[in-house]
Amino acid sequence: MVWGEAKVYDGARVDDDAIIRGTAEVYGTARVYGSAAVVGKAKVYQDAQIYENAQVFGEAQVFGEAQVYGKAIIQGQTKIHGKAQVFGNALVKDRAEVYGEVKVGGNTVVEGDEKRYEDQPDHWDEVYALASFQLFIQRGETMESANLYANGRHQVQVEVVLEAKNKMGQYIQLTEEEVFKHVKLVSYRNEPLEGVFQCSDRAGDYTAPLYRSTSQRATISYGVFYLSTTSVLGLTKICASCMVNAIDAQGNLKKIEYTTAELNRPNNNATPQFVTINVVMPRIFTTSDLEVVVDKKEIQNSAKSALYQYYVSFKTSSAAKLHHAAFTPDLMFSNQVKILYHYYGVTTDYSWQENLALEYTRTFIVSMYENVTITFPNHEYPGVSLWNFHYYQNLSGGPVVPFTTNSLLFAIFDQFGNEAKIQVQTDREYLFDIFVI
Repeated sequence: MVWGEAKVYDGARVDDDAIIRGTAEVYGTARVYGSAAVVGKAKVYQDAQIYENAQVFGEAQVFGEAQVYGKAIIQGQTKIHGKAQVFGNALVKDRAEVYGEVKVGGNTVVEGDEKRYEDQPDHWDEVYALASFQLFIQRGETMESANLYANGRHQVQVEVVLEAKNKMGQYIQLTEEEVFKHVKLVSYRNEPLEGVFQCSDRAGDYTAPLYRSTSQRATISYGVFYLSTTSVLGLTKICASCMVNAIDAQGNLKKIEYTTAELNRPNNNATPQFVTINVVMPRIFTTSDLEVVVDKKEIQNSAKSALYQYYVSFKTSSAAKLHHAAFTPDLMFSNQVKILYHYYGVTTDYSWQENLALEYTRTFIVSMYENVTITFPNHEYPGVSLWNFHYYQNLSGGPVVPFTTNSLLFAIFDQFGNEAKIQVQTDREYLFDIFVI
């Protein structure tokens, strides 16, 4: 039926039990069919399609290649265009705009001045129940316990896995950001962990890669919590808690708690569950945990001169792996320090892992009239590279007398963020003594 002052023209078609009325216009190559209705001042044009039991009214416009179907309602001064699809029980109203290739379905409401131009995930305020609520330790694989060094740098991943349902009992998908924001990690007594652990949604430098099976169900939502601490807590049980919507007997909206905690838990559908983190003291390294490789290279055209390269790393037997080193102003002295005719050079380039043949050039100032430039392969062995250049001119007379010098301090860190502070000093032959302090 086309009635009132409604218009259908150009190549538009109205079929089946569709109704066009009011001052509505359907034109271009648009189609309205099924039991759909276009009423009021609404306009449907270009290649748009309205069908099934959809309704478009008010001053709404549907155009482009947009489709509105199911029991969707489009009203107000809205615009639906591009290749957008609005279906199910979706409601678009007020001055909202839906465009692009977005699909808006289910019980979604797009209102106000909202612009929906891409598929947007569901929000936590749409959660009315949890079908499942679990958490796991992530350490390269899913498990229920892990060790955590209390150095403030090492992190353990706790992954929360849940299945959320909306008011209609339909599964909805939540982003990791939504889960992290609304789920809280608690103790087994259902008490907050703030002040005990530092919790982040971002991995630091000392955490294992995230493991996640690619065959998980589409109904599952995830949240990852990266925990660190400086408190030695021993065995600590970690649980999860969150608040979701509920309707009481009088039809009023309220909040209820879901928790996996064992104690102080409300009566809900969550199953008691915890993961265990064993928080241990930071590792204390000794000199016996270090490996120092010394590589001596003779310098051509320089009588008796030599370059000693020291490579400092953790021994394989220590089970520690060198992660990085720190040379900060308060931990080291100058790059070049004259000790009679001996010079230090420090390099902190860790590209030996990618390129063992990397060459390094260093210019040593041996007097106010002379410089010596040396180029040798650097990082021929794993570890922090220290250069000690011995330069001799044709010395005569008595032996060279040592004198007190500053020592070099730096730190190396293992894969868990544990720190070994290292001191480098010279012996009577001006070679390096290297030890942990």
